Amino acid sequence: PISNPVVFPDFGVAVLHGGESCVSVSNGAAGTQGFGNHKHNDQLAIEWVLGDQPIFIDGGSYTYTRNPDARNHFRSTAQHNTVIVDEEEQNTFDPEALFRMNQEGECSLESSVSSEECVGVSGFHTAYARLDPPVRHQRRILVRDDGIVVISDHLDGGTGHRLCWHMLAHPDVQVTIIDNQPILKREGTSAKLISSRIFNWRVEKGWYSAGYGQRVPTQALMADGAPDEERFILVFVPEGLETPNIDEMADLADTVFGNTQSRPK
Repeated sequence: PISNPVVFPDFGVAVLHGGESCVSVSNGAAGTQGFGNHKHNDQLAIEWVLGDQPIFIDGGSYTYTRNPDARNHFRSTAQHNTVIVDEEEQNTFDPEALFRMNQEGECSLESSVSSEECVGVSGFHTAYARLDPPVRHQRRILVRDDGIVVISDHLDGGTGHRLCWHMLAHPDVQVTIIDNQPILKREGTSAKLISSRIFNWRVEKGWYSAGYGQRVPTQALMADGAPDEERFILVFVPEGLETPNIDEMADLADTVFGNTQSRPK
C-alpha cells in the first residue's frame, strides 16, 4: 500500500490525501549545492486537487532566456502558493542571473503525522530570518478523511511585517468572493475557503504555464496586511461538507502536532 502521507525529506516534497482531496507541499533547498539553477521560490507552497480537478496549482516555468522578465516572475515567491513577507523574495536572486538563486536560511519538512481522523505534514523555512525583525515560517498541513484541508501558518516574528497569502487557481476554476469568503467553482466541482478573521480576500489576474512556451491567464486569490498576531488558519471545504469552526480546526492541529503554535485571534 502507498503511505499517507508520502514524504521525501531530501527532495523537499510531501503528498497527503483524504476523501476527495490530495495536497502536495514543496519545501526543498536550492539545488546544485546551493547554486539553484532551476530552483523556484516555492518554500512551503501547496497545491490542492479535488477529485480529478486541480484547484490551487503551481504556476509552472513558462520560459527561460527569451523573456527574462517572465522567467523571473514565474520563479518568484509571489507566483507560488505560500506567504510573502514585506514583498521580499524567499531566496534572493539577481534578475540578470536567470539560472542562479541564492539559498537563504534553512528549510525542512520536519514531521509527518497520521491519525484516525487525518494525516498531516509540518515544515519550516528561515529564508526571512535576514529581515528585521527576523521571521521564521512554519506551515502545518492537515487533510481530514472527509477531504477538508487545514493549513496552520505560524510566522514567528511576523508581527508588524507585511504578510501576503497567495493562491493561484487553475484556469478552469472560477473564483468569486461573497462576504469575504472565497468560492471556487467548476462545472461538477465546487469548494470554499474559510480563514482567520484577519484575512480580507481579493482576486487578481495570474498566469499559468502548462508547458514550455505556453501561458494562459488565470485568477490569483490573495490577502495581505500587517497583522498584530503570528498564527493564521486556512480551511479548504469541498462542496457538500459542513463548514467547520476555525477554532476547532486550530485545536485539531494542536492536538495532532502538539500545542506549539500560538492561537489565532
